[in-house]
Amino acid sequence: MDTISSRETNTNFLPMAGIIVGAVALIISIVALVKLSSVSKEVAECRGLSAQVEGLNSQVAQLGQVAQAANDAKQMAAEASNYGKALNKLTQDALNQVGTEIAGIKTRLDARPAPGPAGGRGPVVAGPGEYVVVAGDSSGTVIAHKNGVSLQALMAVNPGVNWNKLHIGQKLKLPAKAGAQPAAAQQTPPRQ
Repeated sequence: MDTISSRETNTNFLPMAGIIVGAVALIISIVALVKLSSVSKEVAECRGLSAQVEGLNSQVAQLGQVAQAANDAKQMAAEASNYGKALNKLTQDALNQVGTEIAGIKTRLDARPAPGPAGGRGPVVAGPGEYVVVAGDSSGTVIAHKNGVSLQALMAVNPGVNWNKLHIGQKLKLPAKAGAQPAAAQQTPPRQ
């Protein structure tokens, strides 16, 4: 009996230690589960932040495109300004040429003889063998007929004349009339 009584008095701590270890494992599991739950909430928040970051990245990319478009517009404005400056210069050069041409025309008009006393220069007088164009002299034919010469002879002694644009006061040379002697031949030699 001794063996039986020793069994009853002999307490084994092993089952007790198993229960304690199990209880501690259960507590650690509960704490881990709570931590896991809070970590999964933080992961979900991080995913939301990740979506926000992607949205911000998209906006930054759009802003980059807007900045590029602004740079392109600035460059186009600079080119347009350059074209405007070139156009202004070309326009000014053209106006300068027109002014020069107008001044030349005015000089030529001022140098042209005036048709009579109204011009302040006095009447244009024809010298020997000359004719001064008057109102009504519309062509070389009229002038040739007035002076009794042929049109061909009149045109031959006035090669630079524009017969379509005769102006009053213009001097023309007259050809010698058929049968007329030159001025030197008309003088009689002195008598001896």
